[in-house]
Amino acid sequence: MAGVIDWIGSTWAERDAKAAARLSQARREESRNRRLVKVRRVDRVAHNGTMAWIQFDGSGDVMDAWFWNTRISRGQIAVVDGSVGRGTRSRDVYYISTVAYVLPRNTYRLARRHERRVRRQVGG
Repeated sequence: MAGVIDWIGSTWAERDAKAAARLSQARREESRNRRLVKVRRVDRVAHNGTMAWIQFDGSGDVMDAWFWNTRISRGQIAVVDGSVGRGTRSRDVYYISTVAYVLPRNTYRLARRHERRVRRQVGG
């Protein structure tokens, strides 16, 4: 709820700057097991988790993922802990054990808009 309250009463420039700051913070938190991913498609929602296609930030690689005990929506960006394991359909699956936090689905778009605005102000 705090994220929604932050957006009320702020200008587009302030919202874009906040989104860029959140994305930058998420990228700084990446480590060996903790990754920043975007949910490209949700295949199945079950009582014990969600099967989805994810895209890794930075590399752009796409693969199947299983979010244990978590429901996640298409377009959301998440900082997750996980590892690659064997899937049931003869391809590897990224098994996500923990979702550290989730960013709104429009974060990338707002951050890009902020970067363009800053470049125009600087004159580059």
